[in-house]
Amino acid sequence: MRVFVVNLEQSVDRKLFMKSQLDQLNISHEFFPAVDGRRLSPEQMEQMCNMEVVRAWPDLLTPGMIGCSLSHYHVYKKMVADKIEMAFILEDDTRLSQHLPIVLNEVKVKLKTGTLDLNEPILLYYQSEELVEFAQYGGVTLSNNFAAHYPVDIWRPITTAAYIISLSCAQKLVDLIYPIRYSPDSWAVYHREGAIGGLRCILPLPVESGFFKSDIGYEQNKPINRLIKYLESKSIFPVVQLLKWRRKNRAKQQNRFYFSNSPLNWKIIKS
Repeated sequence: MRVFVVNLEQSVDRKLFMKSQLDQLNISHEFFPAVDGRRLSPEQMEQMCNMEVVRAWPDLLTPGMIGCSLSHYHVYKKMVADKIEMAFILEDDTRLSQHLPIVLNEVKVKLKTGTLDLNEPILLYYQSEELVEFAQYGGVTLSNNFAAHYPVDIWRPITTAAYIISLSCAQKLVDLIYPIRYSPDSWAVYHREGAIGGLRCILPLPVESGFFKSDIGYEQNKPINRLIKYLESKSIFPVVQLLKWRRKNRAKQQNRFYFSNSPLNWKIIKS
């Protein structure tokens, strides 16, 4: 399984942070150049994006989000060009569990044997503004109490911070998402459009947030985010410390989940 870390050229601190973790875990990896959407010219935006959709959703499809979508799109293109069977894609602001190598190896084996479906990307980290419900049934057990579970509502878990994806899914996504008109973590939309067969999440999470502030401006159109960026730029005590605490607290709130026997609203599991 190839491991790609998506990283902006100027984000040297994040690159060193990820390299240190991956080296300590003895995980072979390569850094993949991210696209900085803020540096795209109007002409490039017109060429690379569905501007009708971008103009309709300006608070979602910010230049930073478009750059993120393009970054993952280029990873998928590389997978297709190089015929990479499966890849673990990481963003450069994640904290990795010591159990990650075992999880990756077991997922690879179970994907190759068909125990896990190659048409279903697997999130090793997710976020959600709401409590996420996972099915008690249909899970695939891994070592050290980890397991791959189905979300009851496929619209709930999002982010592309850490996930495993197969070549077949990458090919379909290359055909679907360009010109860019979706955020990169539109898993439910990808399922609706037939590019992926479903979605699983590894629980407990073997990857966590690194609690970095955003360096690509996902939500730059919102006044509160412009204010936060300004306050952090001044490095005034205790503003920076309080904002870091805020990011940690918010990240923890976005990882909450529970299990139930509710039927999946998107998939029928064969018994």
